[in-house]
Amino acid sequence: GNSLVKCRLSDAGYLPKFREELCRVTKTTVIGTECLGLRISVNQFC
Repeated sequence: GNSLVKCRLSDAGYLPKFREELCRVTKTTVIGTECLGLRISVNQFC
């Protein structure tokens, strides 16, 4: 199997060739990067 790199926000998995491209799910996060301190709460959207 191939190793995957992930978008830390959506948890979508991508082939390593997509590292450092924009996540196709969130369209805002970069694939394979760390995002320390990111916290999403349902209360933010209500």
